[in-house]
Amino acid sequence: MSGHLHPPVRRGSAHDVPAVLRAAVMILMLGVLSLVTGFGTGSTASAVPAAETAAPDLADLPAELKKYDPHSAAWKTAPWNAIPACTDRGGDFSLWVISVIKDAPALLEFFQPSAFGPDVADGDRRDAILAGYRKLGESAFDIVPAGLCVDDVKRWAKADPDMKPFGFVWGVGGQQTSFYCTDRDPSAPRAGEINRYLGAERAACDGFTIPCDNARGGDQARCAAWNAFAENHARQVEELRREAVAQHPANTRAQVRSRVGSGPIAGAIGVGVTAVAVLVVMLLVSRRGRRPASGRR
Repeated sequence: MSGHLHPPVRRGSAHDVPAVLRAAVMILMLGVLSLVTGFGTGSTASAVPAAETAAPDLADLPAELKKYDPHSAAWKTAPWNAIPACTDRGGDFSLWVISVIKDAPALLEFFQPSAFGPDVADGDRRDAILAGYRKLGESAFDIVPAGLCVDDVKRWAKADPDMKPFGFVWGVGGQQTSFYCTDRDPSAPRAGEINRYLGAERAACDGFTIPCDNARGGDQARCAAWNAFAENHARQVEELRREAVAQHPANTRAQVRSRVGSGPIAGAIGVGVTAVAVLVVMLLVSRRGRRPASGRR
């Protein structure tokens, strides 16, 4: 029986490899893209940045803080509005500052719950910062220059009817700390927080410096003495907060757990499976491409 020559059966060629590789790379790129998208979506859905924290409602202001609302009855009877020496001169600015320093922890808890509320992840850091503010409050009567009436300060500083709560510039452009004391959009400018609520809520971070441009004679020395106190107080706040941050690093483990959802994890698994499949295909094609052509007689 004579044999007939049959054409070789083509089982694979090295020329097939580039096309398969291109397809495999395309699949892998799509997988990576879905992973990146999944991480972005998971982070946004799970994280709760300051911008998404519900703004405090002044109707819920605790009773001990209502005195800082100029529209409340408690404001009218507050200590700084009851001092005879300043009752007809806008109130006693010195006493208002003393009160704000002593109430700084309560103001932070209400106006910045993302950092000082009861359910924050970094409770040790929160407690350390609030303890530092309480300690500063214990010496407020001794460190704040006494007897500055609002109308006097308004004459020294730049009058601004929109500035809360007294209508003059304070805590702006001076010795401010690097911290914020309200929940805010991280991209929002600091100026947007100045008159957002009552004024008192930003004092624990913005400080109490005032412009002295219009002070004359002996008032220049009084204004300078005030700013010396204000700058020293701001330095103390900066130090106590940085020390608390150093002693109690951020709870990054808790943050990761809260920010990474099931979407990114599923995406990672999908990309891993895709990568393995691509490698298997590449290996098989490469091996077939190296086989010699063969036939049967």
